Amino acid sequence: MELLVVIGIIAILVSVLLPALSAARKASNNVKCQANLRSIVQAMNMYVVESKGWLPGSALTTGYPAWKGTQAKCPQVSHINDWQAPIAKIMRIRFNEAGDLASRTERFVYLMNRPEFNCPNNDLIAEPLGTPTFPATRAQSYVLAVQFMYETNGGKWASTDVDVGEHTTYQFHDPPSGYVPKITKVGPPQRKIYIACGAKYTDATTASVRMPLTLRYDWGGAFGDRGPWYNANKAWDRSQAPGNGGTSSFDPRVLSYKHGKTYPKGPADTFRFNAGFFDGHVEAMGDLEGSDPALWNPKGTHIVGHLF
Repeated sequence: MELLVVIGIIAILVSVLLPALSAARKASNNVKCQANLRSIVQAMNMYVVESKGWLPGSALTTGYPAWKGTQAKCPQVSHINDWQAPIAKIMRIRFNEAGDLASRTERFVYLMNRPEFNCPNNDLIAEPLGTPTFPATRAQSYVLAVQFMYETNGGKWASTDVDVGEHTTYQFHDPPSGYVPKITKVGPPQRKIYIACGAKYTDATTASVRMPLTLRYDWGGAFGDRGPWYNANKAWDRSQAPGNGGTSSFDPRVLSYKHGKTYPKGPADTFRFNAGFFDGHVEAMGDLEGSDPALWNPKGTHIVGHLF
């Protein structure tokens, strides 16, 4: 009888403590994720200072070898919007910088698995999308706000935007004329997101994460996306959020937003993510709160009747 009483007391204590331990673990993971983002943004700002204001992660800057290279010959980076390799160099992380295809694949997988670039809540494994292929690896944790990484020509995205045809066809998005990826062009740095935790490449039809290694894969490849304001983005897919008209049984927010209460089909803003801003601060945001286009686009951008 005494043994049963002791067992009962232990069971009650465990049931009381488990929620508290789970909450403490979530809080600890959130702190670690935000610390990673602060380090990434600090390294970005170091690059900016050293490069006279130009931003890392653009085909015009760090991604130039990929923009002008080939699949079999591309040193230093893995994609035109590869921010990880230049940030890793600033952080003095050593990696294979050779340009051959095997080295580029090795670099891609190695940096994807570095703790500096991984949210503790990220336990997702990504499969390759397109060519070349790579071994299944940990999915991307932090995704670049790619709208800041292009240049414009006559009010349209110029040749460094490989998806320029879509913009020309639908005319939903007019960037500011004369924009180039420089810190002085983005707008108020305290309200513009450089990078945020997400999961590229998710969608409601596959219920999985995939990542492309193609040098000039559109809209950021594995490294960037337009932001949750855009209904076809793949890093912060809100298509199944209440009120968005999604009909899939799978809610990709479970994969895309790594913090908060991640219940499928849950209310907006119960899903949360961390974002690193150009001024260096990091902020936790809800999925609906973070879908404001002004956070993800340069000052002066015109989107469907609105000017940001």
